[in-house]
Amino acid sequence: MLPTNPAASAMASAALGAAVGAAAMGVVMSRHRRGWVPPSLPKPDPSWKQGSRAGAIAAPFPPVEHEEMVNLDPSQLPPGKSFYPFLISAVVPRPIAFVSTVSPDGKVFNVAPYSFLGLMCHDPPTLVFCTTTSGTRAGGPKDTLINARTNGECVVNMISECFVESANECCGEYGPEVDEFVVSGLSRTPTALPKGTPAVKEASVSFECKVAECRELHKRDGAVGGTMVLCEITRINAHPSVLRYTPSGSPYVDLAALRPISRLGANDYGRTPLEGVFSIPRPDVNGYDREKKTA
Repeated sequence: MLPTNPAASAMASAALGAAVGAAAMGVVMSRHRRGWVPPSLPKPDPSWKQGSRAGAIAAPFPPVEHEEMVNLDPSQLPPGKSFYPFLISAVVPRPIAFVSTVSPDGKVFNVAPYSFLGLMCHDPPTLVFCTTTSGTRAGGPKDTLINARTNGECVVNMISECFVESANECCGEYGPEVDEFVVSGLSRTPTALPKGTPAVKEASVSFECKVAECRELHKRDGAVGGTMVLCEITRINAHPSVLRYTPSGSPYVDLAALRPISRLGANDYGRTPLEGVFSIPRPDVNGYDREKKTA
């Protein structure tokens, strides 16, 4: 019998929902392990065809003319103001580079999250992340940049939901003598990198990287605002529970098993639920050419 107390009833409903969700996820993951990939949801507008006008489905608000848009000029930003809140809330969701490094003397281990991250190329496999200047060190570089630039190596770990609280703890402006692995309760695991930079053991995917280039980004006053770190991936570590293979034998990561976390605006994070995924085939360029010729 279900409890009659409202609070208890709500808790029972939540528990039931969690159990059903976990069971469903277990079915999905077991099917993935057997090599069967479940179909994704339909695309938002299944009726859309090549050349159709965009916006056939209901939009949250109608588009406006260019003159009605609010124009924001970075060069005209008043003193003391920042575009940071706008940029991190507009460019979403962003993957997070959870970067582990070791101090130049090899004594202190560092790990910190950076949501300015991009996958640049698959051959050679290349990532880039950007560190901004430290707010507590008179605009100087952060430990991650000092370590990666000096040692020429780092590890980019991907964050999953199961340890997001620990990862978030590492974004504090700790001193260079602080080991964020200790602060966060995360574990180190060895890599093949020559300077001994560890990976995060709790991460299901990690990329061992050689630092190919560090490029400084300058503010209007000439001061350094951030540094892009271009990383060539030399080795990939993948937990067997998230690793899958395409029919042709190429490796890929199972989204349902990875449960990745992304950054949004303010202090917000986002999940990537499997039930929200949909697929859209790549366009048929040859078909478009045929239509133009017969028109």
